[in-house]
Amino acid sequence: MTIATESALNFLGTVKGSQGESVGTCFQVAPGVLVTAAHVVRDAGGLAIGGTVSFSPIDSDDVSTARVERIDEIHDLAVLRSSTPLPSEVSILSYSDNQLPGSNFHLIGFATLKEGFTYAPRRYLPTIGRWEGRAEAPDGTTLARGKADGVEHGMSGSPILRISDGAVIGVLSQRYTSVDGWSSGRIWISRIENLKPLLKGFADIPYEDPAPIQRDEAAWLTETPINRINLLQDECFFKPDKWDSLWNTAATCIENGEILVISSPQGIGATTFAEHLLAETAPADMQLMRLDPGDWETPTAKALPQKARRAYILDLRDPEHDGPSREFVADLSALASWYKSVRSRLVITVADQLWHGRSSRPINNLQVISLKEGPDSRQLAEKYISTQKPELLSVVQLPQVQRHLEGMTAVQAQKAIQTILQVAAENKENGTDSNANLEDLIVARLDDHHDELDVYFSDSSRPTLTPGGIPNRRADNNQPLSFEDRCLLITLACEKTARFSQIERHSQELINKLNGKKSSDVISIPAHKALAGAGLRGRLNGIKATISPSEIVTFKRPGFADAAVHYVWNNYASVRRPLMAWLLDLVVDATTDEDSTTALIADLLCSNQDVDFIRNDLAKLAVERKQFELLANVVHHAVLDVHMRRRCERLLYDWATRSDMQGVVIEVSRRLLDTDRRSIALRRLRRVADSDQQTPETTAAILRIFSLLASTSSTRSWFIAQVTEWIQADRSTPAARLAFIALMSADVDGTPWVLSAEANEEDVTRMLGELLSNIEGVGSADKALMQLIEKVGADTVSYDRLMDYIASAVVAHGAIRSLFSLGARLSEIGQRINHAPLNDIEVRMRIERVPTHSNEGSA
Repeated sequence: MTIATESALNFLGTVKGSQGESVGTCFQVAPGVLVTAAHVVRDAGGLAIGGTVSFSPIDSDDVSTARVERIDEIHDLAVLRSSTPLPSEVSILSYSDNQLPGSNFHLIGFATLKEGFTYAPRRYLPTIGRWEGRAEAPDGTTLARGKADGVEHGMSGSPILRISDGAVIGVLSQRYTSVDGWSSGRIWISRIENLKPLLKGFADIPYEDPAPIQRDEAAWLTETPINRINLLQDECFFKPDKWDSLWNTAATCIENGEILVISSPQGIGATTFAEHLLAETAPADMQLMRLDPGDWETPTAKALPQKARRAYILDLRDPEHDGPSREFVADLSALASWYKSVRSRLVITVADQLWHGRSSRPINNLQVISLKEGPDSRQLAEKYISTQKPELLSVVQLPQVQRHLEGMTAVQAQKAIQTILQVAAENKENGTDSNANLEDLIVARLDDHHDELDVYFSDSSRPTLTPGGIPNRRADNNQPLSFEDRCLLITLACEKTARFSQIERHSQELINKLNGKKSSDVISIPAHKALAGAGLRGRLNGIKATISPSEIVTFKRPGFADAAVHYVWNNYASVRRPLMAWLLDLVVDATTDEDSTTALIADLLCSNQDVDFIRNDLAKLAVERKQFELLANVVHHAVLDVHMRRRCERLLYDWATRSDMQGVVIEVSRRLLDTDRRSIALRRLRRVADSDQQTPETTAAILRIFSLLASTSSTRSWFIAQVTEWIQADRSTPAARLAFIALMSADVDGTPWVLSAEANEEDVTRMLGELLSNIEGVGSADKALMQLIEKVGADTVSYDRLMDYIASAVVAHGAIRSLFSLGARLSEIGQRINHAPLNDIEVRMRIERVPTHSNEGSA
């Protein structure tokens, strides 16, 4: 969660004094119900219940009034109510005593900073801190304590926000006023347990109790926001009448707070059903989120996020890793009530074959519906076209076009719609705006040509029959092709346009592949057969190809080419591997268009969602030929297909520990960083970095990507938030060290990250120590350190602080020898910045440090 986003300010306000001056901070927990510290109300002139105080939104000068409803002087809490609410409210209150010591929080509030002899106000000031736990005074007063060096005057009353989800875990009371510095940076925090009684009757807000299922961060799920407004405004969404009963049942389930399970066959639109259902029926204050399964071996409720005001959708489609166990279903039943209490919802779509009939008996708190049919494909196409391209509706409604749209799944229908739009766009580019010829073009492109291809690939000794057992009349015009001519047809279908000699050579290579012979094998032809049979030109004419005077061979019907390749791929599984090997060989051939062949390979695999072929066949063939870039291109294409995404991302997970495949994982992940899959991509890069099989080349490649993320303004905040948890771990991993190197000099409001308020001093010192103690073993660590020293050289304060960090790191990690090995480079940098870094570090190492405890035993 970003600290200073606009949404993080909407529930914050500034409490005003009698003269209009700002004296503290407040926040809204329900419309018009504000919370702040009791001493802030006192400073604002609200001396008793019934009194009034003024406040304004924290980023505005508009002033409103609020009535003091309740005060708890002992725990420093106050509740106000106003008829002028702030724009939003906090999502949930989480009991303070349930927070783990060491967990991170952030807070934002009005502040005044001492600058010289005056105090300068800030509308709002963010800072971060760590939770330390509960503390009790001799009189029994219980508060919580934390460490937050950035707390300033005026921030009292600010909500303490848990970084992971923005839940309020306490209210800032005050800083310590320790004179001797022993408690520097510590703060008192008023507990939610003491706030709850004050809010009773004023605010209906969820309180987070401990969930019945313990979270396991290792079994993570990625959360991707879904735009509810876009769904509600989606004019292309088509809800058929046959969905009405199931839709009403599901809507009731959402209203009642039960977990909804939608069991369905593949490709009929269950996810679309779930998304639009939540958009229309989930309460307006719920954020719609898509959950993408992480790296679990089987679904576990321990991976489900436990946040308030969320409506989640989880798709379980991977037959290898998404089959729900009995334990998972039982845990869902236990979690349902908790989700309802924090105003969250969960909808799970699951493939029929994975649900295994679990809906045969009732399950507490779970509602299971079986979605057997998708929308009518013809109606779906008409709905989409009428919305997006109404001028094409008359063409789509023609009987010859409708015939090709009939009986498709929702997924197939969407592909057909895109084909129609593509043909129309191509027709317009060719200068033909009329629909007169468009009908034939669309029919030709949608036609799968199965009748014709059934004849071409039939056994010539048997008559070709229709599904009803009647001899196929089309066989009168087309005859079965010989094996050689079938290879010729496949070759031309894959290349579409090529030179005469190239088609001849490549078709012979395909024959060799299918016969199990190497392409280089010389085929000896008996003399009596050398000049027998139709010549190549006649054979090409027989499969309806044209040959120009310059010997360029082209299919007369482009749509037939794609249909022929898919026909072979779909109907002859035994030839897929040799056919793929042949296609990969084509890519190596300089006469072949590599991009179009790669696109064809990806299209074949995506048409059947064939991730198993990628894993078991394509990957092995590509490794043998060292065609890693092609493999990366195909996998990237596949992972963008929503129906293959889950399994392809899991494939990248498995490949991340293989030295021969890590380059592919890095390349695909690099591209995914520009999409909504960037969290998954970063996790894959992390897994490669932490693998025992990594090489110096992979390490360098990952560091380059991390450095780009850290230096780019659009990704820096996200990258910092993602890798902070890696860096904060007790034991740093290679990925954490690479992320730290990338972040060291990253600019945060004009300050290097390591010296910014976002970086924890203890983490920085530890990470610097780890890098210095193994400076030669971590790629580019020494270079990054030198760049950082040079960057801060012009600012004495920043330079001195960095020298303090390095000195502490060297002492704590025994890295003196490594430090002195950098002596020459430190001297060189020092000459450029007019400092002596090695000497400055050495001086600090000799300073006698103040002991952290006293033998007398008193604090």
